[in-house]
Amino acid sequence: MNSHPLNIVIASLCVIVLVVLTPLIGIATGIDSTITITLASIAGLVLGGCMCKAPFPPFSTLRTELRTLKHGPGPSGFKIRVGVGETQMDISCLDDTSACTIGPEFVTDLDALFVADPFVTTHGDKAWLFFEAMERQSKKGVICAAWSEDGHQWIYHGKVLEESFHLSYPHIIQHDGEIWMIPESCHDYSVRLYRADNFPDQWTHTDTLLSGYCYCDTTTFIKDNTWWLLSSIGNDHLNAYSAPSLHGPWSPHPQNPVIRTGHRDSRMAGSVIHDGEKTIRIAQDCVERYGHFLRGYEIKELTATHFEEQELPESPLLQPSPNSWKTSGCHHLAQTQFKGMWLIVSDGY
Repeated sequence: MNSHPLNIVIASLCVIVLVVLTPLIGIATGIDSTITITLASIAGLVLGGCMCKAPFPPFSTLRTELRTLKHGPGPSGFKIRVGVGETQMDISCLDDTSACTIGPEFVTDLDALFVADPFVTTHGDKAWLFFEAMERQSKKGVICAAWSEDGHQWIYHGKVLEESFHLSYPHIIQHDGEIWMIPESCHDYSVRLYRADNFPDQWTHTDTLLSGYCYCDTTTFIKDNTWWLLSSIGNDHLNAYSAPSLHGPWSPHPQNPVIRTGHRDSRMAGSVIHDGEKTIRIAQDCVERYGHFLRGYEIKELTATHFEEQELPESPLLQPSPNSWKTSGCHHLAQTQFKGMWLIVSDGY
């Protein structure tokens, strides 16, 4: 159970109170005690699971629905922004007039409500952009792709990956001469690895790296010759896993959840950046609302027994600004080197 100890204590107290009080209410109202105790047990189980933030169904599903009722379904106006910078941390290029904005109308083979979660890579002499497109009617995400020869003009390629469940956050990995993808498949309660067998149209599901939880925005990287995987459990906390190879087996970090500060910085927001000797994690700040702005953290220590990070002095890295491509918020950042320049991608609404 990846839950903060205080949450578990509070949830347990609530369960005890329910179990004690409900039979008394049954006696006062004349309802059969067996019925009241059964109802109390069910209510206690649901309340306890939700309050201690159990990251698996039905508790994760119920929390999502409750948040939707309280805050609404979330932003639906996401568009992608692509800039060309001199370095991988040249985030200001996203505000240049030469930067490209890609909206849902860019997608021509389905009726897209929005586009988001862009990742960029290279193949041959082209740059390739992979992103989520949310189908308007089904409200299900699929993965689409576009390409460019100069980083400025982008051509839509088409839908490249679809499952029976929602997909988003197509984290792209180039490794061992092949291209891999880990899209978010939290509705399948799994982390799935795909290999490009006929790039970019054919993707084969080769491994299920993790299962049993609602894993969000899973991101992998190599540090000190070890594969690391960071995955958010909703917006509540962040777990780390390590493995000898991309294919696993993946072992949970003993410090999990390594980040447990809730909506401020637990949600991943794009590629881990290796900037010289620094390893930088990008996180969403969702305190005020989902996808509000981006913070940056340097991972100071990551070993088999310890995780420590420190917020960058220049953080927040990206914030909403009026009359821009991110008027209300932004929630993603990724980059790749291409023809002597850096392609930097984000999304905003």
